[in-house]
Amino acid sequence: MRPITIIIVNLILALAYLLTASVSAEEIEANGIIVLSKNIQNKINKEDVKMIFLGKKTMLDDGTKVIPIIPSDIDPLLLKSFNQRILKKSNPQVKAYWAKRIFTGKGKPPDSKNIDEILRLMESTTNIISFIPGNFFNEDKFRLVISF
Repeated sequence: MRPITIIIVNLILALAYLLTASVSAEEIEANGIIVLSKNIQNKINKEDVKMIFLGKKTMLDDGTKVIPIIPSDIDPLLLKSFNQRILKKSNPQVKAYWAKRIFTGKGKPPDSKNIDEILRLMESTTNIISFIPGNFFNEDKFRLVISF
C-alpha cells in the first residue's frame, strides 16, 4: 500500500473511533429508569411499559389502573433514549403518533409534569408510572421496573 493510502485509512479509523466514543458518552448521560408507585406489585415488562406510554394499555394484568406521566423538565437526551429504547420510535415519530391519535379521537398523550411533582405524586398516589433520571431513584419510595 502507498503511504498516503495508509494515512487516509488510519484517519478514517480514528474518526470512526471518535464518533463511537461520543455516542457512548451521550448514552451514559442519558441513563434513565422507569419507576412505579411502590404499592404496585405486578410484574411489568418493557412491552407493557411501551403499551402504557402509547395509550394502548391502561390497566395492568390484575386490573389495576395505571397512569403514565412524562417528565416535562427532562434532559432531551433522556427523552430521546426513552423514545428509542422503550417506545421504539424517534422523537418526531412519537409526536406524529400522538397527533394522529388525537385527530382520530383514539387517545391523548400522557400528562406531563416536572420531576419534583412526579416524585410527590408517586409517594401519595398508588398507580403512577413514569421515567426519571437514575439519580432520582429512591428504593424506599419507588419500584424500579426497567433501566434504559
